[in-house]
Amino acid sequence: MKNKKKEQPAAGIQKTFLQRFREEKYLQLMALCGIAWMLVFNYAPMYGILIAFKKNFYITTPLFSKKFL
Repeated sequence: MKNKKKEQPAAGIQKTFLQRFREEKYLQLMALCGIAWMLVFNYAPMYGILIAFKKNFYITTPLFSKKFL
């Protein structure tokens, strides 16, 4: 058991990042849809939550210029 040699991986050409990216374009598209869904429905509403706790918030003033309640 101690003398067991590790097998060497077969020699071959490693693919570049762009080659792998092109081969997995449908996987990337599915991941992009999931990320877009998460951004729209999880992070976009946080802007409204932030506005809810601002004192005297007006749409023309910068968001971080007012103090929290």
